[in-house]
Amino acid sequence: MARILVTGSSGFIGKHLMASMPHAIPCDVDTQSVEGPFDGIIHLAAVSRVRDAEADRIQCLETNIMLTARLLEWKPRWFIFASSCEKPHNVYGLSKRVAEDYIRLRQPKHIILRITNVYGPGMNEDKVLPRIRRGEVKAVDDATFPFEHIHVSDVCEQILYAVKRFDEPAFKQYTMKLATGIAHDYEDLVDVATSY
Repeated sequence: MARILVTGSSGFIGKHLMASMPHAIPCDVDTQSVEGPFDGIIHLAAVSRVRDAEADRIQCLETNIMLTARLLEWKPRWFIFASSCEKPHNVYGLSKRVAEDYIRLRQPKHIILRITNVYGPGMNEDKVLPRIRRGEVKAVDDATFPFEHIHVSDVCEQILYAVKRFDEPAFKQYTMKLATGIAHDYEDLVDVATSY
């Protein structure tokens, strides 16, 4: 049986993914306590919000770039990286793009998934969709649109599909954006907020 490590396994996406991969090895940020080698690594651990990255830029760079570099030193056969659709206009977006470039440089067999806003059961309650659902947000500034969302189950499905791709004889590394259900106005966000 393949040994697959899932970093960020106790996070929002990680918990859902581990339910579908009971034999995967769970891991949070402390990689020192995990025994390698691994056939594959699904790297979900990150400082994953722009505001948290800005609050502690060094921690963001350490987690999003250096942790990625340390994981690649284990030389897994393949590597899946949960990146972001965020442009490199802030520390968070920049950290994800630098990590992507490092993966391309060091890991021949990889898939990079640029994931947009993920929603679903167990999501952080201070995000915009739960706040809309509770009636705490009545409008959203047009300058922040479009909000793109994808359900956590769809993200997990795409990750599981990506794992299978590595066994294809003609596998080629790729980067893919994961986003569905683009919301263009506040009413669309209300629909998304009440759908999970």
